[in-house]
Amino acid sequence: MRKKQTTILFAAVALASTLTFFLSGCLGPSMNVRVTVTPTLIDKTYPDKMPVNIGLYLSDEFKNYRYTDSTKTLGTTYDFWNLGSESAGIFEVGLSQVFEKVVVVDQKPPFTKVQPVPLRAVVEPKIEGVDFKVPAIVVQPWSMKIQYKILVYDADGKMVWAIPITGTGEVPGSYTRTMEELGTNPAKPATAAIIDAADKLVEAILTSEEVKRLFN
Repeated sequence: MRKKQTTILFAAVALASTLTFFLSGCLGPSMNVRVTVTPTLIDKTYPDKMPVNIGLYLSDEFKNYRYTDSTKTLGTTYDFWNLGSESAGIFEVGLSQVFEKVVVVDQKPPFTKVQPVPLRAVVEPKIEGVDFKVPAIVVQPWSMKIQYKILVYDADGKMVWAIPITGTGEVPGSYTRTMEELGTNPAKPATAAIIDAADKLVEAILTSEEVKRLFN
């Protein structure tokens, strides 16, 4: 029987939102929403790591992905400017829980230069859409869904696996709508959605027959 290990894949939510307010006619405030995902330990059990090294390819489009939402509900523009970079970080952490080594690479296979270690495959995440909901009634939840697509290439550059993953996050509303809530509530569901997607990515890899065949 394979050993089990308690490992990570959650995040302590460290949130910082920078607010820049301006009024122009009927426009409301503009908010730069910073989402910070910090890995920490939770009670979660995965099989022992697969004894293979993989690459993680992060395109500039993915790393720099930002989502801007102008909601009619509050007249506020929300700018989630670092969704891509935070997704990249937690995906690397998640993959490190199931593979011996994860190397961030700057190109997809076949490689034109020697890699620091032999890589059996390369994972490429993409963000395909975001759905951000601001409650019309203060007691309703704030929520976000982030649609990802995960691609896996073998060492020759052939795509051997692709799967859509949707990360979802939600934070309860309240009977008040304070300035503090306006500053933190948008980031909370975004953080939860990224964490949820990373969890689903790990689970999908562990149950994928295509991935198992690739590494056997």
